[in-house]
Amino acid sequence: MSERSDKQLLLDMLEAIERATRYTRDMSLDAFVKDDMVCDAVMRNIQIIGEAANRTSKQLRASTPHLEWPKIIGMRHRLVHDYFEIEESIVWRVVTEYLPPLAEELKGVLASGVE
Repeated sequence: MSERSDKQLLLDMLEAIERATRYTRDMSLDAFVKDDMVCDAVMRNIQIIGEAANRTSKQLRASTPHLEWPKIIGMRHRLVHDYFEIEESIVWRVVTEYLPPLAEELKGVLASGVE
């Protein structure tokens, strides 16, 4: 699958989450929608999260079913392939509501000794 280890891929996901949440810190939905550069940067990092998730091993995904792998990967596919139908409010919800808890879950998986 990938030459990067599961640990490296999880760290890639965490870094992309950190960037997306940092870019939107202290922003409102309205400000986010009006800022093309921030929207583009956040969407790019969500794509990275999904691509890294897609490259993780089947064994890792099977051992962590509490992580919603199909949804994480599916969001990446929607951003890449259905770019013309993207609603910024959905991207906003992902970055503000779903990414922070995902980061905590990923930290827990990494702490369990994933290599």
